[in-house]
Amino acid sequence: MKLPAFAQEEIEKRVASGKYSSDEEVLRCAFDALAESEEYGDEVRAGILEGLAELDRGEGIDADEVFRFLREQSNEAKK
Repeated sequence: MKLPAFAQEEIEKRVASGKYSSDEEVLRCAFDALAESEEYGDEVRAGILEGLAELDRGEGIDADEVFRFLREQSNEAKK
């Protein structure tokens, strides 16, 4: 099977970037990502929908509070 032009162009672009050593490596990584998406996609979507529903119910945490917590955790980890 011959790849469509857009697919071949995308593969060549990624190989040219130096991140991948060959067309085969690009395809292997693409299929690995597809398999992971198929395996975890429904779970991720369900988590996102659950989070959005929590926000709609007012159960979210203020962003400033989250960033403050993360800064504190980062500072503790540096000690």
